[in-house]
Amino acid sequence: MGYSQINIYKNIYLCKASPELDSITNKTFSLISSLKTIEDNSNKILVILSKKPGLKAREIAGILNIDKTIVNSILYGKLKEKCQIDGNFFWYLKKDCVDKKSKKLAVSKIELLKKAVGENISIQMIYKGFNRIILPYSVNNKYCVGFCTLRNDLRTFRIDRMREISMGDNFEPNRGFFQKAEKQVDEAQYYKKKYY
Repeated sequence: MGYSQINIYKNIYLCKASPELDSITNKTFSLISSLKTIEDNSNKILVILSKKPGLKAREIAGILNIDKTIVNSILYGKLKEKCQIDGNFFWYLKKDCVDKKSKKLAVSKIELLKKAVGENISIQMIYKGFNRIILPYSVNNKYCVGFCTLRNDLRTFRIDRMREISMGDNFEPNRGFFQKAEKQVDEAQYYKKKYY
């Protein structure tokens, strides 16, 4: 009988003979199982954020059908280096975030949106985790106002929350929306101060 086999028999005998060791063994297996669950949930969170960037922890928890505190502990712990939270508690993968020092992506988004407004071209994007198609009517350095086909209404969008922006097809603009959109984009900068 080899040394490793003796250790196996010794461990089996000790576990059967000692209730304390049995309890420790069960706790160890439970800990290993929970660590594996954390790893699985971490991978699932990364997949969710890659498909739907800009979700809150409670939305991720709802998708995974787990408690929000577990999602937060994973995001702030294990995934801290891979994920980033914005000022409104929306989570993104770090690769999807705009470098605030360079602002290159933000400027190119604004230029693209201004071109779309001038030429009446629809915009396809991901906004707060949802695929959206908007018909833009007004844009400034921070906001874009457009007719959202998902909500079927004129909506205000923050440009820094827009992801994967691309131009779509030409559209026939509703002339009544231009004046309303201009007013809405001007008032958008005061919205947070007024209501929060």
